[in-house]
Amino acid sequence: MKRRLIESLVVMVLTSLFVTWAIRDWSTTSAYMPEGRESDFRLTDLYALVGNASTERHLDTEVVVVGLDNLSRDEIADALELIGAADPRAVGLDVIFSHPEANDSRLVEVLRELGTKLVAPTTSTISSYPVYDSIPGLVTGSVELPVATNRATVRDYYAKGSFPARLAETFTGSQTRQGSGADVVPIYWGATEFRTLDPSELEDNLDLLEGKAVIAGMLGDYPDMHPTPVDDNMPGTLIHAHALSNILSGNHLTVPPKWVEYLVGIVMGWSVIFFYLWASRTPLGNFMMRTLQILLLALIVASGMWMYFRYNICFDFAWPLMLVGVSIIAGDVWSVVPVTARWLASRSVFIKTKQLLKNKLHKTQTP
Repeated sequence: MKRRLIESLVVMVLTSLFVTWAIRDWSTTSAYMPEGRESDFRLTDLYALVGNASTERHLDTEVVVVGLDNLSRDEIADALELIGAADPRAVGLDVIFSHPEANDSRLVEVLRELGTKLVAPTTSTISSYPVYDSIPGLVTGSVELPVATNRATVRDYYAKGSFPARLAETFTGSQTRQGSGADVVPIYWGATEFRTLDPSELEDNLDLLEGKAVIAGMLGDYPDMHPTPVDDNMPGTLIHAHALSNILSGNHLTVPPKWVEYLVGIVMGWSVIFFYLWASRTPLGNFMMRTLQILLLALIVASGMWMYFRYNICFDFAWPLMLVGVSIIAGDVWSVVPVTARWLASRSVFIKTKQLLKNKLHKTQTP
């Protein structure tokens, strides 16, 4: 028992050092993807995909989306006027008017009538907003997403000063708590859907907007399409809607700190090595190890899904899974060492014996 414990400790230390040095980034696709696409897939995206594939869809009761595609500014003003007539609690206009036009006066008038209910977008790349700058006291929020490149996968939103955060504050009338208080909060996608209206449908459905948080924006604008774990091309407006839904419902994801993932990986890896060293001395050792591999894989996937859907905990098992795999390989290597040593020793003895016999034979044949 003591020997097995020492052996498992040695193999585990070697395995941990190897993983830390050689494959610490294999838990993502960064080792295989071109620059700028490193974050295209993570193991935790599997949870979101499974949740979004559920046949039980959830229609958000607080957030309504209005599409403003292919509308002139006058037509946008008409749509906003109808939205305002429905008496929503908050209106987020996810449209940036980058240059002035001759007929902006009516649009500005409608925006002023929305008053404190309105939240307008801002970005760090634009310094002036011809339409919004003429409205004093306007509440604004950043529509920028926490991604490295324009086509990187969107999984999070900024907790402070972002468009959905400002919209939530306008809707509730107070500052809202978002996740664990971190600057960047992961989005819980679930199987959420939003009631989406076309401007032509507004007049007959004003009751659907009353007391709601309305996000109006472009739903087919390619520059504002982003890959997410659940959709390869999701409009930025819908991403903001998901973030807003998370804030209003309090349905946040909790991401454990990295040291917890490392600790779980080390415990699992050490347990596997200890079992391996014991099983390797039994007749069914190989069968038991292959069975254990299958059971561990099923356990890891099931545990990740269970924590994600039951407790909203987004635990990334990629590193523990990789460590378990390498631990088994390390066990294989360790078990081969004594056999190899014995073979080399026997080979060495065989060569020496052969040489001695050859020398002796040579002496007897010498006259």
